Amino acid sequence: MSGVGGQYGGVQGYFDPVSGGVGSSQWISATTRHVHIFSGSVSEDGELYQNEDDKLTVDVDPDNEFQWTDEALQKVFDQFDLLVANYAGAALTDYTLRLIGSELEHFIRRMLQKGEIKYNLGTRAVNFSMGIPQVGELPEGPAADP
Repeated sequence: MSGVGGQYGGVQGYFDPVSGGVGSSQWISATTRHVHIFSGSVSEDGELYQNEDDKLTVDVDPDNEFQWTDEALQKVFDQFDLLVANYAGAALTDYTLRLIGSELEHFIRRMLQKGEIKYNLGTRAVNFSMGIPQVGELPEGPAADP
C-alpha cells in the first residue's frame, strides 16, 4: 500500500516492492512530464534517502499543473501500486520505471478526460500538455438576442 510522504517537488507516495526491492545499490529513476519515479524514499520532513533501494517513490505532478482531490491522488497511488506489483520479478531498471511512468501518464490523461482532475489555471506556466480542455455542450434553445 502506498503512503503519502513529505513534500518533495510535488505530491508523492512510496511503495515497498513485493519482489524484495530494487535489488541494486545504484540510484535509478525515470521521469515523464507528470510522473517522477525513483528508488529511495522521502521522509516526513522532506529529506531524500537514496540509499533505500528497497523502496520506490513516485512524485506526481511536480509542477502542479493539475488540481488534485485526495481521492484522485489516491487513485494514482493505487495504480502505481498495481503497476509495481505487475512488474514484480522483472529486473527493476530505469527502463522498467519508464514503462511504469508511461502507464501512469496515460492513466492521468484518462482521469483528465473523465473530469476527475482539472488543469490548475493558477500555475506559473499553463501549457495544456495533455490537450486543450474540453467544453461541454451548449444548451439547446434559441440564442439570446444582444
